[in-house]
Amino acid sequence: MTHDIDILHMTLFWICVTTGFFVFAVMIYSIIAHRKSRGLMTHPFHKKTWVELTWTFISLIVLILLIIPSIRVLMSMNGLSKEDVPPATKTFTMTELMQKGHDIYQGLCAACHQPTGLGLPPAYPALNGSPLVTGPTDTLLNRVLNGKPGTAMPAFRDQLNDEEIAAVATFERNSWHNKTGTAIQPSEVTAARAKPVTTEEKP
Repeated sequence: MTHDIDILHMTLFWICVTTGFFVFAVMIYSIIAHRKSRGLMTHPFHKKTWVELTWTFISLIVLILLIIPSIRVLMSMNGLSKEDVPPATKTFTMTELMQKGHDIYQGLCAACHQPTGLGLPPAYPALNGSPLVTGPTDTLLNRVLNGKPGTAMPAFRDQLNDEEIAAVATFERNSWHNKTGTAIQPSEVTAARAKPVTTEEKP
């Protein structure tokens, strides 16, 4: 979806650039070719319907070129919101959560906390063997959802949906030497979102 939005942005950008180039080229040519220094005299403007209709038709074509790709992307986004986002009430297996959590961890977390989970202390603490990760799930979910102010740990509540947070939290609790054997479900994340933000200072 991000790729489609980027393509849409660049398509509209180049349509605007091309249109602007054409319009300004005509304007510059008109100013140079019909300048007063060449001895040309202005003439009364006579209304020509076909000229006005032509420009209106060109503008309509440009608008259609802008609207068609925009509608396609909007329809894709609408379909995503209805079909591809799992409901928070769905229960996932440990295997499903671990697989999805692995992909999310590699994409968002591994650069700081490392693929091994050992981190780069003190800036990026280890998750492997961390009591925050293996302790109460509410504490871990609070950290993932709300981050930790004053550190490099960002809040993911607006970046990840409930299923994604449940998956990455489950992955962290059951990888490396962390063998809690517990799976966090999206419904637990939904409940955690509703709780007041806390700034606990556990490691």
